[in-house]
Amino acid sequence: MTTHGKGEVVLVPVDFTDRSGSKFRPAVIVSDERYNRGPARLIVSVTGNLDALPHPGDHVVADWREAGLRLPRSCR
Repeated sequence: MTTHGKGEVVLVPVDFTDRSGSKFRPAVIVSDERYNRGPARLIVSVTGNLDALPHPGDHVVADWREAGLRLPRSCR
């Protein structure tokens, strides 16, 4: 099993709303190392749709290249 830590950008499978398939989307691990020792990780999704209705907790990723993203994104 691959180990990932807090702040790392990972790709996770996300189902389409109609359940016809899925695709891999970027996400950021926000859980700490103690939590990560268990079977799950706490992650937040990453989107490039900056025109979407803002949600509480949204954050623009300023150092997106350093985060390993291909394009500017915002964390949701």
